[in-house]
Amino acid sequence: MQKSVWFPALLKSVEGEVLACGAASVIPETGDINFKSDFVPLFPMGEVLMIARLDEDYEIANYTGKVYISNRKLMRLVSVKREIVAPADYVFRDLPFKGTLRPLREERPPTRRFLKFRAKAAEQDERTYEVDVVGLGQDCLVFHYDGDTPFYRNQRFLVKTDLPINLPETEIEIEEAFILGRKSSYSCKLETLTDEERQRLMQFLMIYGIP
Repeated sequence: MQKSVWFPALLKSVEGEVLACGAASVIPETGDINFKSDFVPLFPMGEVLMIARLDEDYEIANYTGKVYISNRKLMRLVSVKREIVAPADYVFRDLPFKGTLRPLREERPPTRRFLKFRAKAAEQDERTYEVDVVGLGQDCLVFHYDGDTPFYRNQRFLVKTDLPINLPETEIEIEEAFILGRKSSYSCKLETLTDEERQRLMQFLMIYGIP
């Protein structure tokens, strides 16, 4: 049985007026959605309302349904229709996927600090790195890697993920690196996916990442 997860949300009229701020949870077995807050306005059964799921400053999904339960602490909507409204730059996070990186040959590392990399270039080009893919968006991939040798900004790789959709190996370029000892996080630009492949990726993430 799937576990319900509470997430930040707004209760809205179908015209978009914000009625309350609180938290919501989708009931996996039925698709109904609960909304709770310190104060929930009362509405008659059958009234059509909307709940907007929030992630930081983003509204990423709307749930429109009919009021079934309405009291001062809780509202439940049934016969719910979900609309994904996540913008193009939204990154789905806390993902559980794996990836394999293969370095692309570099002309030269960006600073003197990485000159030792050049001496090992041929060896490094043959290596692969198993990473945790924890974030994905239309143009972005975020991975974690616990390795002795940190990667650096503008370094490029080929990546193959274990997502259950047919995505080819694609090029990525590291745009941001956050290195704390051996615990490293890297935000990368997805370089070579086609528009069709990006659309397929986003369709999968919307279904997987937003219940």
